[in-house]
Amino acid sequence: MMHLLSALLPMLLVFNQGGCMRESILGGHEAKPHSRPYMVYILYKMNSQWASCDGFLVREDFVMTAAHCKGHTMLIFPGVHNTSDINPDSRLKGTPHVHPEYSSDRANDIMLLKLSPNVTLNNWVKLLHLPQTENESALTTDCLVPGWGATSLDEIGSKVLREVNVTVDPSLNCDTSKSICTKGPRGPYKGDSGGPLICGNVAYGVVSACHTDHKTYTYSYTRIAHSHHWINQIMTPLH
Repeated sequence: MMHLLSALLPMLLVFNQGGCMRESILGGHEAKPHSRPYMVYILYKMNSQWASCDGFLVREDFVMTAAHCKGHTMLIFPGVHNTSDINPDSRLKGTPHVHPEYSSDRANDIMLLKLSPNVTLNNWVKLLHLPQTENESALTTDCLVPGWGATSLDEIGSKVLREVNVTVDPSLNCDTSKSICTKGPRGPYKGDSGGPLICGNVAYGVVSACHTDHKTYTYSYTRIAHSHHWINQIMTPLH
């Protein structure tokens, strides 16, 4: 496994089809190391090629990410800041549970990964809260997106966790029942798929896609509250 990681990480191709082709991408800054302890780095194998996504811990035995990040093999690494320092022994395997209504146009682009074994919570590994109901009255417009995605057009991903502040815009033309949207020069890019849209310390969205008309950039996030019933079905109580 050490040999596999050593070979993969420097040359990993990021298979995120939702990225906008642009030269200024995330527009954020490096996160303080381990200040986002719910973040996990995901390697997945699709056919014969490895790629990466982000995810976040929602329970000791579950990670949430994007459905388009599903692979035949899924390896999850918690407690990571710099991917160059990944400890192969920290890897967990994930069994994917894709939303039953997920489609190739990124509708319901959400997935839960059942971990084996469960994570051990500590200062570097913690959980991120989800909306408790489908009511999003506490959703604010000022939000945060962390991720290891690319920071420029010619990069394949950031080695260190970065984060960017974004503003939710309810007026944007997106399916508001299933998606939350932001726009502007800053936002997620290739390799950020599956990460959380965090507003007030709660994950309200999952990074899904980026669209452009060559003048403006719109970022869409799968609305977590819309899948509240499905999430509760998959995440049966711990015993």
